[in-house]
Amino acid sequence: MLCISTVAQLLTLGLQVLFARLLGPVEFGVYSFVFAGLGLCLILAKVGLDSTLVRLVAEFSAQRDFGRLLGLVRFARTTGPVLGFLVGVIALVVVTTTGQPESPAMYRCLVVGAALLPLAAFSELTAAALRGLRRVVVALSGDGIIRPCVAGTGILILAALEPRWLSGAAALLAFLAGTIASLLVASIVLQRELPDGVAVVDASDRRRYLRTATSLMLANGFLIAMYSLDTVMLGALADTTAAGFYSVASRVAILVLFAMNAAQTVAAPMLAAASGARQSSELRSLVRTLNGLALLAAVPASLVLFAGAEACLSLFGDEFRAAAPALRILVLSQLLNVLTGPTGMVLSMTGQERSLAWLLLAALMLNGLLNLFWIPAYGVVGAACSALVAHAAWNIAGAWLIRWRLAIDITPLDLLRRHDVRPA
Repeated sequence: MLCISTVAQLLTLGLQVLFARLLGPVEFGVYSFVFAGLGLCLILAKVGLDSTLVRLVAEFSAQRDFGRLLGLVRFARTTGPVLGFLVGVIALVVVTTTGQPESPAMYRCLVVGAALLPLAAFSELTAAALRGLRRVVVALSGDGIIRPCVAGTGILILAALEPRWLSGAAALLAFLAGTIASLLVASIVLQRELPDGVAVVDASDRRRYLRTATSLMLANGFLIAMYSLDTVMLGALADTTAAGFYSVASRVAILVLFAMNAAQTVAAPMLAAASGARQSSELRSLVRTLNGLALLAAVPASLVLFAGAEACLSLFGDEFRAAAPALRILVLSQLLNVLTGPTGMVLSMTGQERSLAWLLLAALMLNGLLNLFWIPAYGVVGAACSALVAHAAWNIAGAWLIRWRLAIDITPLDLLRRHDVRPA
C-alpha cells in the first residue's frame, strides 16, 4: 500500500513538473491559479460527502446494513455531480460578470475548469466509496496513477503535434481526460464490489447524511482552502507567476507527508469502526502505527528537501529556483504536521468533526489575515510563513483536544509510552 501511494504521489508531482516545463512560468501560473480555485469550488460540490462515504460505508459494511450502504453511495454519487455542475456555472457567471479575466488564456482556463468540476466531484466520491469498502488500492490507482499517466500522455502528444497550443487550458483539458479515464475504471470496480440488495434512503437517512456531511464539508473545506488560499491570494495580491512558484513549492513540500497520507487512506475506515465500537486500545494502536510509518519517511524526506531545495525546484525549470526559501519554510510546516500526529483524521473519524471544523476555520482566518500583511511585503516567502503559523496553531490545538477528550496522545511521543495517557 505504501508503495502504491508513493508511486501515485511521485506521478502526480511528475505531472506538475511536466506541465511547468512545457508551459513555462506564465502559463503555468495561470493554470495553478485556476486549479487552486477549482479546489475551492470542489469543496462545495462534494459538500463533505466524500468523508461521509468513507466513514459510514465502513460502518454500514461492518453492520451488514447493505440497503443503507447502497442508498448512501447512490445518494452521494447523484448529489455530487449535480452540485458540481451548478457550482461551476455559478462561478463562471460570477467571474465573467463582475470583471473580465485578465487575459483570454485565463478565460479559457475558467471555462475548462467549470466543465471539469462535476466530473472531478463524481470521481472523488467514487474513490471515497471504494475506500469505505477498503478497496484502497483501486481508489489510489485511479486518481494517483491512471489520471496523471493519461494527462501526461495527452500533453506530450499535444507538444509533439502542435507546440503553439500548449497553454494552461490545454493542461486542464489533459487533466480532464485523465479524470474521465480514472472515473471509468473506478466506477467499473465499484459496481462489482457493491453488495447485492435494494438501496434504502429515507428522509431521516438524508437528514443524517447531510448533517454529517455538512460538518465534514466545513472541516475538509477549511483544510483544502488553507492549501489553496495562499496560491489564490498570491495571484490576487502579487501576480499569477508568483502563484505558480508557490504552487510548485507547496506540491514538493507535500512529499514530507507521503507516508502519513498513504497510511491514513487505509486507516480511516478502520479508525471509524474502532471508534464506533468504543475500542480505545485499537484506536491507540492504529495511531501509533501511523506515527511510526510517518516518522520513518518524513524525517529523511525533510532533510533532503530542505538541503536540496534549489535542486528539487530546478526540475520544474531554472526560474522556479526562486521559490527555494518558501519551500524550506513549507517543509518545516509539513514536518510539524507529522510531529503533531494525524489530528484531522482522528477528529473526523471519531465524531469530533464539529470541533475540527472550528479549529480549521480559526486557522484559515489566521492564514488569510497574515497573508494580507505578509504577501505584499514578502511575496511567496510571506505566504509560506503564514501557512507555517496557521498549520502549527490548529495541529497543536487539535492534538491537545484529542488528549483531553479521548485520553489518547496522538503525537509520536506516545511511541515511548507503554500505558494509555489519561487526561489531567
